[in-house]
Amino acid sequence: PIPCVPWQSQTSGQYQRRVHGPKSPHHIPSPEKDSYPFIKYSEKSRLRADRGTPPRSPTASTWRTPKHSCLSPIKPFYFGPNGAPQSPTTQQREDVSIAKAFASTGGGHLNLSDFRDAAASITGFSSYITAPLYECCKGPDGKVTEESFTAFWKEHMQNIDDPAKRLFRILILRRERLTPDKHRNYLVEDDFQMIVQDVLHRHPGLRFLKDSTNFHEKYVETVIGRIFFHVNRRGNNNMSLKELQKSNLMEVLALLDRESDINEIFDYFSYEHFYVIYCKFWELDTDHDFIIDKEQLKMYGDFALTERVVDRILSGIPRKLHSKTPNTMSYRDFIPFVIAEEDKNQRSSIEYWFRVLDTDGDGILSTYELEWFFEEQKSRIQEVSNEPINFADFMCQLNDMIAPERNGHFRVKDLIKSKMAFLFFNITFNLPKFAQYEQRDPYLITEARRTPQMSDWDRFAVSEYIRYAEDGE
Repeated sequence: PIPCVPWQSQTSGQYQRRVHGPKSPHHIPSPEKDSYPFIKYSEKSRLRADRGTPPRSPTASTWRTPKHSCLSPIKPFYFGPNGAPQSPTTQQREDVSIAKAFASTGGGHLNLSDFRDAAASITGFSSYITAPLYECCKGPDGKVTEESFTAFWKEHMQNIDDPAKRLFRILILRRERLTPDKHRNYLVEDDFQMIVQDVLHRHPGLRFLKDSTNFHEKYVETVIGRIFFHVNRRGNNNMSLKELQKSNLMEVLALLDRESDINEIFDYFSYEHFYVIYCKFWELDTDHDFIIDKEQLKMYGDFALTERVVDRILSGIPRKLHSKTPNTMSYRDFIPFVIAEEDKNQRSSIEYWFRVLDTDGDGILSTYELEWFFEEQKSRIQEVSNEPINFADFMCQLNDMIAPERNGHFRVKDLIKSKMAFLFFNITFNLPKFAQYEQRDPYLITEARRTPQMSDWDRFAVSEYIRYAEDGE
């Protein structure tokens, strides 16, 4: 039998034979550049977001690369769930810091503004975590005194040296003060409201947004949505301690105190990334009711996705939907969708699309599942190509590309290991992106090699923000 070969390249819309031999009989044809009526690869989408969109950032609309690296810390030793035990010296130093911080009050209390500086020096926390800590430290009279702070700190914090565990416990304890739910061992989106609100109102890079109050809620919603998409990989909107500890969220929060330009922080908080997500939603939401239905979602990316995939997304399969109207998507639901669609290399995105295709939920993409999704994609390809397409050829390509332990049985770990998950998904249900890959745009290839520290989402967000800025000028 003739082995499968990698995807055929294109030159000026014509398929070329490889120099080492004839084209494989398992070759899957991709559409020519201008043959599919709704595919416009050489142009950006003609949808415009001229009205009802947030103000643009005052910083220059130029191509930017991440200024900071916020990789998750490497923990060489395991000291248990609370982290490394604190030495008596550390505890004594904290006791001295607490006494010093409250010395100026003369036995009185600290307001939130004064508490931020004091708590940051005592705990080493980002100042944006101190607001929920302040709420936890209030005494019966609603004030934070040295006595109430010391009591809370010694009971709940002093035996913990892991910053993520400390944050997790603070947010859990604050929630218990507000609700009778005493046994919850996970975080929900509302638990991060106070932190992100504090960033919105205090960070110098967001001062220009102060008067645009109608966009405050959406910025907060976007940041929390991005945090949960990357950290809560299970997609159930319940963030575990283990998920928080594996993330880089603590490092990013600490970075907020050192970086005055919010757009230099690509992870979670970038205003430019929020702007792009909001405008993309606004373009699809033609009636501007902040609800996207099936017909509107099908328009994304010039009708890129197959109808069966759209149905699975709107059924809440990859991520539990927040929209109260069945089979629709709210703005909050759009956030993980657009990131997953534009960057299929991230683990969170791979797991998102894997759940879409895994119809029986057994953790394996089997032949019959892929055949059901490819039926629709096959008809789309055949509309623009005269070459016959066989499902056996399609599966041969996927097996060669991913190299699973067992042919025709694909697991998440197989897709991650292959580093070809993006192509696996695109050939299955996204015709425009598959065709774009086939064209091998030299500019895109060069840009990816020049900026290895950027994710596909980072590059997409930067380029789209520049486009929106140019369109608005």
